[in-house]
Parts: sequence; structure tokens; C-alpha cells
Amino acid sequence: MALKYIAAFVAFCSLSAQAAETPTAVIASDVPECGTDDASNAPRKSFCLKKSEQITTIEIGGVSKLCGDLDGCEVRLGQFRYEPNDIVWSRRGLLFYNQSNHYWKASQDTTSGTRDQTGMDKAQNSQIVMTTADCQLVDGDKVTGGKLEDASSGFGLYRAKTGTGVCWLTLID
Repeated sequence: MALKYIAAFVAFCSLSAQAAETPTAVIASDVPECGTDDASNAPRKSFCLKKSEQITTIEIGGVSKLCGDLDGCEVRLGQFRYEPNDIVWSRRGLLFYNQSNHYWKASQDTTSGTRDQTGMDKAQNSQIVMTTADCQLVDGDKVTGGKLEDASSGFGLYRAKTGTGVCWLTLID
């Protein structure tokens, strides 16, 4: 069932502004919008970043709700349609967020073991939480003059360069 929603999610993110040519394999009612879930109280939240976008904000309330308890949350980060072979690059890991002091810790599975990252939200300097190909989960929320900043509470789904596939992120409690 999760594959059905991921496939629908990818199809939605790749639709052009001229949505008249809807792929026949996708039923419009099955395609969730970016940042919404298939159930109102689902223990997960998904985000996507289209080829033309560089960053989308992930509100701290959602991160706090899903990742701010003792078991944190699972993070799935991927990049669909990565050039030149039209393949998917992905990473997964865990994210823990401390609601009282705004510190976070992420553990990312890699081919050589686990890589841990730590940081503090709204610390003015942005930090990479997790990365795959050109897509990154970052402790940052806006780009000013080509530089990623962490000016307010929240995280971001960020692409270092535009036009390189669709980035997706799912946080699962």
C-alpha cells in the first residue's frame, strides 16, 4: 500500500503546469498533494520539492509532533528522476528533536555504517541533517543571496542545484 502512495506522490510532483496530460496509470483522487497525508491523523508527513524549486519549509510543529518524543521519527529522503539514468537515490535514518531546547540528532544509514549529525534549530547557521544526491534535509529555512540560512524555527527540504529531479521527504512516527 505504501508503494501505491509513493508512486502516486511521485506522479503528482512530476505533473507539469499543463496538467491536461494526466498519466493513465494515476488516478487523480489517489494523488496526495505535497505536504499532505492520506489520512488526517496519519503518523507521517510527506513533502516534495519539484525540479524548479530550491527549498520548501518544513514547519517545526510537524517535526516536533512526529520526532519530538522518546523514539524520534524515521526519515526517508529520496530524489526521483536523477539524471542521467532516471534512477532513484535514497537515504533513510532517524531524527530526534528536543522540544524544550531545540537540539536535534539524526542518524543516517550509509554503506559504511551510520553517520550521526547534531545541531540546534534556529541557530542562525544552517546545517545538513541528511543528504542524498542533490536533495538535502537541512536545518535551514530560506536561501538569501545563494546562501542557506536558519533564521527561524523549522527545517527545509533543499536542493543544492535546481533541475535535477524531484526531491521527496517523509517523516514517520
